Parts: sequence; C-alpha cells; structure tokens
Amino acid sequence: FYAWMFVVFAAGWMRHARRLLGLWLVLTIATLLAAMLLHRSVPAIANRFLLVEYSPFFAIGAAAYLDFQARRVSPATWTLFALAVATAWLGAGLQGLVVSAAMVVLFALLVRGDAGFLNRRVLVYLGIVSYPLYLLHQNIGYVIIQGARSHGIGYGWAIVIAFGVSLAAATALTFLVERPAQRRF
Repeated sequence: FYAWMFVVFAAGWMRHARRLLGLWLVLTIATLLAAMLLHRSVPAIANRFLLVEYSPFFAIGAAAYLDFQARRVSPATWTLFALAVATAWLGAGLQGLVVSAAMVVLFALLVRGDAGFLNRRVLVYLGIVSYPLYLLHQNIGYVIIQGARSHGIGYGWAIVIAFGVSLAAATALTFLVERPAQRRF
C-alpha cells in the first residue's frame, strides 16, 4: 500500500484518486471472480500487488477522506463505496459484506458531520493514535502475549498487557515522532 501511495504521489496522480481507487477495486473484483471461476485461491502475486484482502477497506476510508472537506458524500464516492462492499463480499463472504457496509454507513455519517455520538474523549484519543497503534499492535502484541503466557500469565491478562504496551508505544510514537515530523514537513 505504501509503495503504491508513493508512486501515486511521486507521479502527481492524486487528482485522479477516485479513478485509481475505482480501478483498484475493479481489478480486485476481477481477480476474485477469476479465482472463483477457476476454483483456485487468489495468486500470491495478485494478493501482494492488489492487497485483495484489504483493498475494500482502504478504499472506503480513502474515498470518504476525499469528500470530508465538502461535508457531503459525492456520487462518485457512493459508487466507490458500492464497489468496495461488493469486493469485500466476494473476498470475505457475509462477514466482509457486513463489516464493509457498516464502515460505509459510519464513514458517510462522519463525512456529513452526523457522527457526533462518536465525539467522546477516549474515542478521539484512540483516533489520534490509531495509525501508530495499527502499525505496532500486531507485532508487539504477539511478542508480549507469548512472553506473558510463558511466564504463567493467563491469556486474558496477556492481551490486556499487550494492549496497554501497544497503546503506550503508539502514544509515544504519535506525540514524539509523528506530530513533530508533521510540523517539520
């Protein structure tokens, strides 16, 4: 994803973001349909380059972001949302359909400014540190959970410890690295 975003930025293609998102989703749908018709799994190279499993969720967030300043969901974004939901459904079945549809509803509410019910301190804080938390939680979490379990700590407590450490690391990364870097650049 980051490599693709670098290409988009470097090539000056951000003005074509909706078209690129649509192309990404259409290619992902074609890949999923081909795999289904051939009774095979999605080839590893397609997974690597199209991010088949995650593309609908990235696309929903990116499309919503493009409309956020206007405070309305554009027709083009509704089309992207529909493609993303279809992609998630093809890729993950009912679970993908439900999760992606819920994301569409939530992001549409956020874009329109109708999600005041989410304006809670803890949720705003989690939103602020969400990106570093997303980057860190899995790798740090597994190591901490395994270490805690090897010392006789129950699974539930190991998860709580891993979450706390991941949240602390994400907070430090946000306020000591990310925010200062954003100000500088």
